[in-house]
Amino acid sequence: MHQRPILGYAAQNRSRMIAYTVCISLLVLILSVAQVTVCARLSIFGATPDLMICTVLCVAFFAGRYAGAITGIGAGFFIEAMGSVGISLLPLFYFLLGYVAGHYARTVYPKRYTVYWFYLLIAVLYRALITLIYVSLNYETFRFLEVVTKILLPEAADTAIAGCVLYFPIKAICGWLGKRR
Repeated sequence: MHQRPILGYAAQNRSRMIAYTVCISLLVLILSVAQVTVCARLSIFGATPDLMICTVLCVAFFAGRYAGAITGIGAGFFIEAMGSVGISLLPLFYFLLGYVAGHYARTVYPKRYTVYWFYLLIAVLYRALITLIYVSLNYETFRFLEVVTKILLPEAADTAIAGCVLYFPIKAICGWLGKRR
């Protein structure tokens, strides 16, 4: 049987690959709606957690670099379509995170929670850099210490908590979808 690449994977059966893509797309859509609506109102430390960066990281960690990269692009566009104004760099940042995290996650076996914590720490720092870039582009002058204490640290804490919570359901979804492939 001839294998055809679909979305970066060598798929033996197109229907399985389409089901995988649809399931991950629905997951990203549901979480992006939750981020824009629910998480904007419910924040633990006064900032909105970035569920998309956690989702992209989990998918890349469990499904690989191609799935992570595609999920990153989709997550960035979903978030920008729902809750942003103008052109943003988030799809590019999510794409890079998904690809790089998935690339380095190939060498990790078994996929343990402690290793994921390390990846999550890097993703949270990555998100803080993105937020700092947005702050510097939007404001001519700002106090760095105030930005760190009132924006970056609360956002990092909320995102880390969300990443810890999302780990188990996304691991289960990726495992279930991996068995179907």
